[in-house]
Amino acid sequence: MSNFIKALCCGLIMLFTANQAVAQKANAQTNNFKTRSSFTYDYATQYENGYVKLLDNTRLEGQIALYGKSFDELRGVKLITSTGKKYRLSMMSILEFGLSDGLINDTPYAFYKGWAAFGYVVTRSGQRYEGQLQLKETRGKLETITVTANDKTKTKVDAEEIQNYGASRFVDEKFIGNWEQLRWKDLASGFSNRNSHDFKGYIIDNAGQRHEGMISISKQANIIKKLMLNEESFDYEKVSEYGFDMRMDDYYKFITDTEDPNNIYYEPVAVQFNPGYIVLEDDAQLKGLISISQPDNATGVYYLASADDKVKYIADDKIAEVNQEISDETREKKHRYVYDTRFVDGHPITDEPDWEIEKETSNTKITKPMSGYIVTLKGEKIIGSLYLKQFTTNMSQYIIKDGNGKTTKKYYVKEFGVIDKSKKYTYEEYLAALKNDDEPAESESYALVATTAEANEDDVQKDFTAGVEGKVTMENGEQVAGKLLLQADDRYYNRVIIELPDGTQQTYENDADIAFVEFAENGKKVKLYEHNGFLMPVTHEYGRFLIIRNPQPTTVALGAMFAADFVNKLDEYIEAEGDRAAVKNALEKQKSGEWSEDDQQELEDALNANSNLSGLVDFNNFFAKEYLVVNTETKHYGMYINNNIRPIGNYVLKAFLMGRLEYLELSRDKQKFYEKMKDPMATLKFLEDSVE
Repeated sequence: MSNFIKALCCGLIMLFTANQAVAQKANAQTNNFKTRSSFTYDYATQYENGYVKLLDNTRLEGQIALYGKSFDELRGVKLITSTGKKYRLSMMSILEFGLSDGLINDTPYAFYKGWAAFGYVVTRSGQRYEGQLQLKETRGKLETITVTANDKTKTKVDAEEIQNYGASRFVDEKFIGNWEQLRWKDLASGFSNRNSHDFKGYIIDNAGQRHEGMISISKQANIIKKLMLNEESFDYEKVSEYGFDMRMDDYYKFITDTEDPNNIYYEPVAVQFNPGYIVLEDDAQLKGLISISQPDNATGVYYLASADDKVKYIADDKIAEVNQEISDETREKKHRYVYDTRFVDGHPITDEPDWEIEKETSNTKITKPMSGYIVTLKGEKIIGSLYLKQFTTNMSQYIIKDGNGKTTKKYYVKEFGVIDKSKKYTYEEYLAALKNDDEPAESESYALVATTAEANEDDVQKDFTAGVEGKVTMENGEQVAGKLLLQADDRYYNRVIIELPDGTQQTYENDADIAFVEFAENGKKVKLYEHNGFLMPVTHEYGRFLIIRNPQPTTVALGAMFAADFVNKLDEYIEAEGDRAAVKNALEKQKSGEWSEDDQQELEDALNANSNLSGLVDFNNFFAKEYLVVNTETKHYGMYINNNIRPIGNYVLKAFLMGRLEYLELSRDKQKFYEKMKDPMATLKFLEDSVE
């Protein structure tokens, strides 16, 4: 069997083994989890009380949901911790997961950094506390909740005493409307919403007089202090009622927090004003336009007798029945608007682009070009290679080169952004993916990468047939010293023969019992680490973590010239038409910048199905150079490719890093620093320091 086929088989076996290990990580049976429908994944579950154990043995507790191809082939676990932190963890980040019967957070999404302005705690004895909640968590485990009542009384409740808890929003009974829709300004400390953002509204005082204008609300904890209307202060005790004073467009702008009422299309379609009728508790019927303020909650509806009227709020306790008639045309407008504003030429707009600085002077910073677009003040959209020139005056210049080579420079634009060229959806594909008002899934994808610079390297290591003094360290700590004869297959060392002082020899071949082989070459210390039967040179080492070249890469690399030669030989070396089509499809997707994990798997399956590929594939050209960051104690590892040549980044290494609580708690910028491996020793030191 060719080395290419052996390598592919090893790679596929590793993938298969990883999938088998996924099921073994579950501390529960598949039928213990409640499944839900998902357009993104074949298998997905509801959030339930549970836990995950990270690679560093930290146990995180909260609500978990599974997703993947099946229970036995999971892609990952989503977790909302007891204090409301949200994580999306790869199976490569965790040792174990399962359901638990611990305390229940009824509203995991409602906490901000373990804090809620108003909420409740119910103890196992049935006692209930209400007020401001402050959760204390240590290494992912809830310890206490401190409840501060309106009278400033504080009660600290231990986690062991709690049955369930949750955040709830204070509602002012004088406010006519959905209190949940009001937006609040944070204090400098990030705690407590004290002053509301302004909104168009009215106030009716105790004398029955109506006042209209821009209103803001001032409250301390959950006590309303005063209302401001057009800079005039109203004593709360002298107010009998207040609420929204808006027409349809005003309302749309308010709830979307933009000046464009069309942004209502980002909201669930039921939030728009649609034709329908309301039956009140007294059997009266109102026909007109109806907006359900929050479709998932019983929070009342807004009503317009006609499109020109002012919005009227009707509380849920006054409604017997609501009927909305949502037309196909309305749904089409929503989907088309969202597609046109979230995608450029079918490519999704990146929410948080990672701008890297390429050049820097005392006055300016110039970013690396990225695929992107700008919209000029005249409304012209230009797509191409975009970079920013940032000045110390906080002004930026937007510079973009379109597909025809024309460069445009603008200091002011209506809009700009970065697009993800690795993904592309037609409008029809977008519609097909839309279920429950979601968007096409993010794909954790492999990438075909060109490696023309690597093609000239000779990866075959020489034999030390004359022998070299050194030692072999076994996994059990035993050391054997003597003259080492290192031998390789046609790529890497896989055999070591030790000539002992008594003249006898001991041979180790593809031996997993070996930990390290050490010797000196030309006065320099050389250390080899055993990985899957191969002895690989250690390039960096800190504590128990080290870096080696991956002897069994699975990331396919196809340079442009090689790809052309590859295609020309397909008919000769690949018999099945379907296999040829799969490979050709892979090459076309590479050229267009698209690639997914499914494409990678189809390509490997197609190539692995054909045994006569030795004349078609040059191993050195076919695979990208992968490196492994290995924990020598646990044998867990993360893979990366140098210089960020993979468009989607080093997500396998990222998953490895996410198995540490310290990494999860870092800022995103600091996480990226360790992911990109620009300072390998810094990453290794971080990993070592994160081990308790």
